[in-house]
Amino acid sequence: MEIQRQVGRSLRGDLTRLREVLDGAMAQGVHGLGQVADRVCEAFDFRDGRGRWQRASCSAALADLEAAGHVSLPRDRPSRGGARGPRVFPQPVAPAVDVPATVGEVRDLALVWVETDEQRRIWNTLMAHEHPRGAGPFVGPQLRYLVGSAHGWLGGVGFAASARRLRDRDAWIGWDAARRRAHLHRVLGLCRLLV
Repeated sequence: MEIQRQVGRSLRGDLTRLREVLDGAMAQGVHGLGQVADRVCEAFDFRDGRGRWQRASCSAALADLEAAGHVSLPRDRPSRGGARGPRVFPQPVAPAVDVPATVGEVRDLALVWVETDEQRRIWNTLMAHEHPRGAGPFVGPQLRYLVGSAHGWLGGVGFAASARRLRDRDAWIGWDAARRRAHLHRVLGLCRLLV
């Protein structure tokens, strides 16, 4: 949440430059909110700790700026209500074969960071077919991992931004409103676990 605020503050602080970037992107035929956010991230160099574009935070900040009347975003972008769900394969992921009874005997056990479109589809398909809550959607920054092996895919885990306010969590940690705002971006929420 703090990162989204920082992105929003940076954009609000240079609205003239932001409008130029938006106008240039639209003139070049860039229309989807994600593509526009990519252009803005490049222009303002919004990167996370790993050097990746902060697309989700930038998209949310752009939507907030549009709602406040500061900028106009492309009209032909998909609505947030989204008819589009997570992209999955048409068939379930093949079940793992000959999985041993003990973890020590599982061959080539690996936690695989989901980075490619194919990995995302595998993760989404596993969750859609095997997890009671399905594949998502998640909100805010996200991390997904697959549990792989020589026997096949064994499961997955997904993390996303934590809830903004949880009375019991905040009390246990000892957060007041100011401390929560300052540190919430360091807290992960476990959203899916499938083994």
